[in-house]
Amino acid sequence: MKARMFLVISSGVLIFSCAAPVYQSPMTPEQRAEEHRKRYERADSLISIGKIKFTGGDGSSKENAIKIDGAKSGSEGIPAEYIYISKKHGNRDVDWKLQGQSLLGDKGKSYDFVEIEIQESKTIVGYYFDITDFFGR
Repeated sequence: MKARMFLVISSGVLIFSCAAPVYQSPMTPEQRAEEHRKRYERADSLISIGKIKFTGGDGSSKENAIKIDGAKSGSEGIPAEYIYISKKHGNRDVDWKLQGQSLLGDKGKSYDFVEIEIQESKTIVGYYFDITDFFGR
């Protein structure tokens, strides 16, 4: 397994980017898709019953990051990010497409920066999510 990692420090902010390791997954593409579907269903269910909530700002900056409260792990929190975006912009890969996702660290907090392209207008929009509470779990 080989992975490429890049660390950039700019204005005292640590930015981390990592290319995915190259390896053969023991799961078939269908099994992976089913696993993703289950994670999204679980996160959506937790959002529906109020166990995962979106607080904080509008996601336009780290200072206004959307905080994901109640997610216990990345397998709940990451799907919650995409559910948030889908509730705002419609269906993924139809109404909007993922352009990139970066992990950022600043002042002891962890953030995901998710950049999307809105298909109708071809505009690029970015959202900062505060993932400190569940990052690494």
